[in-house]
Amino acid sequence: MALPTMKTRSYFPLGLQISARARDQFGLPQEPVPQPPASPLYPLRVLAESLRNKRPGVPVSAGQLNQLALLNEIFRFLAGRYLELRRCAIAQDRVEIAGEPVELPALPPTLDAFARLFPPAAVLEGTDPAAFLEGAGERLATAVELFVLATQTANPAAADLADLFRDDELAERIPYRQTLAEFDEKLRAVPAHGLFGRSLLELLRDPIEAAPDSLSAQLGYIQKIWAPILPAELLRQIQTSFDVLQEEQMQRGFGPGTALAPGYGAGDEPEAFSPDVDWMPNAVLIAK
Repeated sequence: MALPTMKTRSYFPLGLQISARARDQFGLPQEPVPQPPASPLYPLRVLAESLRNKRPGVPVSAGQLNQLALLNEIFRFLAGRYLELRRCAIAQDRVEIAGEPVELPALPPTLDAFARLFPPAAVLEGTDPAAFLEGAGERLATAVELFVLATQTANPAAADLADLFRDDELAERIPYRQTLAEFDEKLRAVPAHGLFGRSLLELLRDPIEAAPDSLSAQLGYIQKIWAPILPAELLRQIQTSFDVLQEEQMQRGFGPGTALAPGYGAGDEPEAFSPDVDWMPNAVLIAK
């Protein structure tokens, strides 16, 4: 079976996993939000405003969404590389790892369920999910998204944004976590060097276990530990995400504090009025 190529942003253009239910819940457009070249954060600002309007008590910013999207992109890159090293190919009726067929009969229906509940850009634009999954690259990209979903739903730092990608509906429809665990086990059986020699699910959990309460700290861990295996562009985006978040925090600020009104009663400095003189009642002020 020929190995397909996979584009990391071909599934979710903004990099954020968004379920069909979340689109209805938050009134998000069914078509992808246009992204002006001069303002790459514009679609995230639109999304952040939609979330704030529906959940007034939960602060969400474009900077937070940007960091979550970037974390997803990094996970996609690592998962894609992991599958590539093991020469993984997913056909409509079978799966091959390292050129050998493996038994994973539950994977195709799991991919189909995901494509329906978490529609990619092509499906939002009118393509039937079954037709979308006819492409080998699309099937591989959907499998990668499953690994990302299983990782991020267990990420405490993403809890305020989890309404976008809750997996309970998918888990009720099909035991996707069990299928993913079986897939992960079969992939791990193929030897690989370095970080890629471990379970993929374990590898993706490393930043979360290192810094469970902060997306920024998770990206900082990645910047320090995974730098040798990441493209320069992703590393640059990590630093940019820090700058965006810092700018947002500076714009919000912490306020000037409680304003203290001056007192005029007893205890202030002693009165010191000028004495009245006889010319004062006859004085006229002329404004120029």
